[in-house]
This record gives sequence, C-alpha cells and structure tokens, in this order.
Amino acid sequence: MLMYERIAYHSGLNLAGPRGRFSRGLMKKIAASPGSGGAIEGNTAVTDEEVGTVMRQVCWQWGWECTEAEWAKRIAEGNV
Repeated sequence: MLMYERIAYHSGLNLAGPRGRFSRGLMKKIAASPGSGGAIEGNTAVTDEEVGTVMRQVCWQWGWECTEAEWAKRIAEGNV
C-alpha cells in the first residue's frame, strides 16, 4: 500500500469509521432529533435526511450510510 493510500484509508476511518467523528456526530444528532424520542427501534430520524445533512453527505462520500441496523448496533455497543 502506498503512503497516500494509507493516509486516505485512515482518514476515512477517522471520519466515517465506527469511532469516526462524523459518524458519531450523526448518531448524536439522530438521538437528539425530536423524531427519535431516544428510541432504538422505530426511530424515524434514522431515515430522515433532514437530520444532519452535512454529516450524512460526508459519511456517504466515504461509503457509510446510517441504517436502522447500524443504529441499533451502535446503541447496543454504547457507541453514540
């Protein structure tokens, strides 16, 4: 792996990885959204593209999308 590729890979993890600042920030915005009610299942804010639009866009560009399964997994891990 070239040095540039290594830097890009780690940048992606730091942005949208499991502990990335944008993915965690998006999860916090979803949890704070009025549509969430703090619910794990049936949380409408997970699929609402109006919640955290910039953070969603950055995560999409790095190949990660917040789904209901990912939301439940992150809640179970306490990684929100």
